[in-house]
Amino acid sequence: MEATACMTNPCEYPLYTLISAVLAGFLLGLLLGLRLRLRRGGSRVVRSTEIHVGNLAAGTNEQTIRKCFERFGEVRDVRLISGRGDDDRKPFAFLSMGSVESAQAAANGMNGKELDGSRVTVSEARSRRRRNGGGRR
Repeated sequence: MEATACMTNPCEYPLYTLISAVLAGFLLGLLLGLRLRLRRGGSRVVRSTEIHVGNLAAGTNEQTIRKCFERFGEVRDVRLISGRGDDDRKPFAFLSMGSVESAQAAANGMNGKELDGSRVTVSEARSRRRRNGGGRR
């Protein structure tokens, strides 16, 4: 009987208590992470017609981008922003799609896909942050 009394008191087995707590925390974190991943469904949520396309290849032009994204719906505007010749930044683009649904379809359909040999990232375009003065004049 005394053996069972000892087993019920976790203070007498600090290593057992520590391992149990770590294991419980790990399992809880695993379950919460899985629940969040399932809730998101692995797709991007777009609430606007403006999308951002990043990590474009250096040779990608506006016509290629337009042609690739038109299969998801009307492309109203393509703005390609490329770095200057002396920096290593990859070009990116902002697209204005015809509807929120076509922007959502384009973000889900093209995110992580290859375009001109580069794997692009597609997400909802965010508004520009306001900058406080500073810098050279």
